[in-house]
Amino acid sequence: MVAMSAYRTTMLLAFVCGGLALYLYGIDRPKIEQSVMQEIAEQRILPFDYRDVTTFTVKNRATSVTLEKGEDERWVIRNPLVARADSREVGNVLRALELGRVTRKIDDPDQGLEEYGLMSPHMTIALTAGNRTETLSLGDIAPVSSTLYVKRHSDEQVLLTTLGVKDFRKKSLFTFRKKEILSFNRVSIDHMTLQFGQQEFVLSRITATHGLTGDWQFQSPAKKPADKTTIGLLLMTLEDLTAEEFIDPGPERNRLEKELGLPSFAVTLGAGKRSYHMQVFHREKTGKVYAIRSPQGPIYGINPAVLRVLPQNPFDIQDRRLLGMKPEDIVLLSVKSPNTQYTLVQQHEEWIMDSHPTSRLDQKAIRLFASRVADLRAEQRVLEKDQNDDAALGLSPPVIEIMATDRYGREQGQLFIGNREKGLIYVKGTGLAGTYQARSLLLTQIPNQETLLIE
Repeated sequence: MVAMSAYRTTMLLAFVCGGLALYLYGIDRPKIEQSVMQEIAEQRILPFDYRDVTTFTVKNRATSVTLEKGEDERWVIRNPLVARADSREVGNVLRALELGRVTRKIDDPDQGLEEYGLMSPHMTIALTAGNRTETLSLGDIAPVSSTLYVKRHSDEQVLLTTLGVKDFRKKSLFTFRKKEILSFNRVSIDHMTLQFGQQEFVLSRITATHGLTGDWQFQSPAKKPADKTTIGLLLMTLEDLTAEEFIDPGPERNRLEKELGLPSFAVTLGAGKRSYHMQVFHREKTGKVYAIRSPQGPIYGINPAVLRVLPQNPFDIQDRRLLGMKPEDIVLLSVKSPNTQYTLVQQHEEWIMDSHPTSRLDQKAIRLFASRVADLRAEQRVLEKDQNDDAALGLSPPVIEIMATDRYGREQGQLFIGNREKGLIYVKGTGLAGTYQARSLLLTQIPNQETLLIE
């Protein structure tokens, strides 16, 4: 009997616990969750998700800007002009409103609008999301924090919020305008046209023997290699180029365009059938630099430092390597200088020295030297009046002579190095016709015969 009574007690307790659990799960828990959700909703400033906003107007004491989300989810400025909007800046404002929370509701708000800076608010934001609207007025900063007082017009409630001043300070038409001038992906560019004054050059990207991005080559006025590094830097600069000022169509733009004269540089980039065109103008009197994309569009004020990166003439973009061979094509390298003389030969991907065929050599040092010789670039051209005096430049006879041969025994690379002057050396090479100056660092990178031999 005692066992039966204990069993019944256990069953009764289990039944009570199960009923209590059912009650908590089925009845009380939804009430708790509903209460929590309601509390969270009451803490929100916006009554809808910021991602549902389709239009909004930001108005401060100086300007009023209206933005609209297009079908492609990109934002467009509709007032006071029609222009592309900076989606990041739009997103920053909307996300700040979404994340902002109410920390306190102000009682009797009508008695203290001026006290909270809401009689004449610093900024008013009107938002539309479908058929729902909300207007927020932003007032003064709270006395003990950097957060803002806000009036929510849907319920005429004055709120102390967590909104930060920095998220809304100095928002203007310029803030919301898209400042990228060309908006392209440099990896997709496969041809371009560059203009320097009256000279025009057409280049295209060709399949690279080594590397993933391809090499660049002039197609006109003559076919010849272009400098891959310089072209890459140019594309990177143009891709990141932003406007620091907008001079929109109107009398001021018309006056400025007449004063600019001819462009110092113009570029047309091609990605398949798409093209991007821009002209660059430099006003020497003021030091300002401007860019124009089209006759109907604005004139963009850009950072003058861009001029240091943009090519100034065709010499800046051509392949300026003087040897005329790539390092991977060199199989024989001969060096003759006042301090050393030797010939290196590559056999089965291993370098040997002609005068010490059985000696072990520093393979890494030889590969590095071959690379430095092949990559020696001309820094500036020697004036034609000075090119005829090779003896004065140390080129007749040359101070240093380097010869390179390819796998077919063709002597395709030659460097004749002359005197050193102000950190530069006079050089003639197979890669470029004429006489040039190059950086003198190569003089310290030519190894002696003894340094290449491993004991």
